[in-house]
Amino acid sequence: MVKVVCCGASPVFTHRVFRDFLLEKCLEPLEFVLVDTDPKMLKLELKVLESMVDDTGYKVKISGTTNRKKVLRGADVVIISIGVATPQCHHKDIDACLKYGIGHGVGDTLGPATLSRALRTIPPVVEIARDVERLCPEAPCLLQRTRQATPQRSEPNHR
Repeated sequence: MVKVVCCGASPVFTHRVFRDFLLEKCLEPLEFVLVDTDPKMLKLELKVLESMVDDTGYKVKISGTTNRKKVLRGADVVIISIGVATPQCHHKDIDACLKYGIGHGVGDTLGPATLSRALRTIPPVVEIARDVERLCPEAPCLLQRTRQATPQRSEPNHR
C-alpha cells in the first residue's frame, strides 16, 4: 500500500492532488492521510475526499489528524501544502505595498508582498521537512506546494 501524507487541508489544492492519485490506479491500494492544524478545515476536506472515493470503488484508505508526527512514519510520499496566516494578513501585505505605490494582482507569488508570505511560511515548512527527515527518511518523495491562490482585493496599480 502506498502511503501519502498531505500536510495542509487546502480547499483549493487538496482535492486536486487527491484526484490525481486516484487517476493513477497503479498506486492502488492507497492510504491518503490529511494533516492540518485546523480541525474544522480538516473535517471539511476529509468529507470532500471521501465523497470522491465513494463512487469509484477504488481501494483507498482516507484518514486525517492534527498531529503530523503521528502519521509520518512509513510515508512513501509527503506533500506540503500549507497556508500560514489569514486572508487579512495577505491584505495587509498588499496594502503596505500599495502605500508605497507598488500594485499587485496576486500578492502571493511575486513582488514584495511575497517576501512577507515567505517569511511566514518558510519556518513551518522547514519544521515539517525536519520531521520527514527524522521520521520517514526512506520516503523517496517530498513535494512542497505552498501557493494556494489567495483571494486578493482588486486594486488599481498606482504609479
